[in-house]
Amino acid sequence: MFREFVFPLIIEECKEFDRTIWHLDGPLELPHLDSLLSIRELDCIQWIPGEGNPDSGEECWVPLYRKIQEKGKLLQIFVPPEKVTKILGKIEQKGVAVATTCASRIEARRLIKEIEERF
Repeated sequence: MFREFVFPLIIEECKEFDRTIWHLDGPLELPHLDSLLSIRELDCIQWIPGEGNPDSGEECWVPLYRKIQEKGKLLQIFVPPEKVTKILGKIEQKGVAVATTCASRIEARRLIKEIEERF
């Protein structure tokens, strides 16, 4: 039903905008990933693992991230601060937007410095 009813609408919508992102919300949407990645006008996939699943900083999602990147799509993920450099070390950093929430400015500055030094 996705391919018949939803997919054509996504393509149509993507053609109307200069920049597009798809909010891929959990493992139940993964069967549609190949279809989504085939849309030339879709620029980015935002991955949210969903309640009860490992967070976006876990290594189990690395094959998913690589698949998205190999298709030339941008990637947006929300990662706990203590896992940011670990996950960035396992995927291409170019074209990735990582959102995180630090508990303090000191923690944020430390994370920024670690990323700058490592990558």
